[in-house]
Amino acid sequence: MRFLTQPFMVTVAFTGRPGRAVELEATLAGAKAILDGETDGWDESSFFMVGDLEEAREKEAKNAGRSP
Repeated sequence: MRFLTQPFMVTVAFTGRPGRAVELEATLAGAKAILDGETDGWDESSFFMVGDLEEAREKEAKNAGRSP
């Protein structure tokens, strides 16, 4: 569910995060990877307000490195 909270251009004023345009193919590939279980062990916050799965992967790497 969090993966679909992509930062849209129209929400910049509310979120303070720059918007992104993500190609349909990248969104579908990310959704397929999630449904195929490739990200089952990832923290849910890694998917929040990211553009594509590669950005989520980078966020997950940062999240994994922080102490609990």
